[in-house]
Amino acid sequence: MGYWADAIIDCEETSPERARELAASIIGWLVDARIIEDRQCDGCMRDGPCYLPGPAYQTACKEVPPGFGNSKYESFLEAGLNGMRVVTSPQFLFNSSGAFPDMRCPRCDAEVDLGVFCDEGAKWTEGGPDTFECPHCKAASPIPAWSHPSAGFATLAFEFFNWPEFSSDFLAELSRRLGGHRLNYFGGRQ
Repeated sequence: MGYWADAIIDCEETSPERARELAASIIGWLVDARIIEDRQCDGCMRDGPCYLPGPAYQTACKEVPPGFGNSKYESFLEAGLNGMRVVTSPQFLFNSSGAFPDMRCPRCDAEVDLGVFCDEGAKWTEGGPDTFECPHCKAASPIPAWSHPSAGFATLAFEFFNWPEFSSDFLAELSRRLGGHRLNYFGGRQ
């Protein structure tokens, strides 16, 4: 059966301490805007708690036709898997239904083997080096700067379960509130 998971990854190099500060600021904004509720639950099937959707959750989303999926707040709240999980430590996020082409270097745009990159990223999540050197141009870039259409490593990310697709206005405002940080947004069935 599965579920839908969308991830918004901060592509900037951020320490866990700074990630927690930024996350608190974003959570405050989302609570004030009633996009999420100011309470947590365990409705995300992942490590740790998540935030329930708020009554104005659709203001963050593209237009949702009436009667389509999660178009009503009351029915969305009753769904067993519907929260927002916040990541504030080095982690790998992915969309298992997505395509897994090779990575592209953020400096020279050359293709880099995804497996090699993921091996280095896994070392980073365990306290290893926080940069990866492109085998083509030899430039080292922070691991979160390497974006992919279906996956990414990040110290700061927001993962949403079974939400409608987010609007470009919401993503732009989120980036602005993060100080103009570049974001990687992907989603699909898990």
